[in-house]
Amino acid sequence: MANQQTDYAVQYQAAQQNPEAYWAEQAGNINWFSPPQTTLEALPNGSHRWYPDGELNSCYLALDQHLETRVIRSHFTMIHPPAA
Repeated sequence: MANQQTDYAVQYQAAQQNPEAYWAEQAGNINWFSPPQTTLEALPNGSHRWYPDGELNSCYLALDQHLETRVIRSHFTMIHPPAA
């Protein structure tokens, strides 16, 4: 548990010190169709967009990528009739 808290504290500190660099690094952990070249874009109205030029498929990330790393096994159970 202490190790997780230490890891969290290190990650939190990195994100606070330089959010754009931190999130650019985190983007490398995602399977992008087209990886972003821009991490954060400031818009004229004062809002921001993260990874504006990146392309991904959220359905693939939520389901399909996990199926690629798991062996799909068929399971059959044979039920024998009771002996007479």
